[in-house]
Amino acid sequence: MEAIQKYYQLTKEMLSLLNVPSGSQKRKELIDHITEMIDNRQQWMEQIKPPYTQEEEELGKQTVILDRQLNDKLQQLFQSIKKDMRNNKKQQRSNTKYLNPYQSISTLDGRFMDSKK
Repeated sequence: MEAIQKYYQLTKEMLSLLNVPSGSQKRKELIDHITEMIDNRQQWMEQIKPPYTQEEEELGKQTVILDRQLNDKLQQLFQSIKKDMRNNKKQQRSNTKYLNPYQSISTLDGRFMDSKK
């Protein structure tokens, strides 16, 4: 019973952490903390073994619902990180083009080669 309660409690804690909006400054800390909690949850999940009591089954059903919500929140976090990475890459390209706008132009453009005999 203790393993499933710990697993349920960690799932609730992770959901509460992900429900609080965090800026990109604190996101690194949030990701590190969530990663530790996922590892901890994995250890507790491995200790959950049948046969289950009625209480354990009810807690398990609630945990499955919370786990789905947690997966959705983690997907949203992942998508926001991907979006920020794309924007950062785009910003770097824009800065490079602003600093040297003629870098991509070929030196052969605009030349005419006369082939008279």
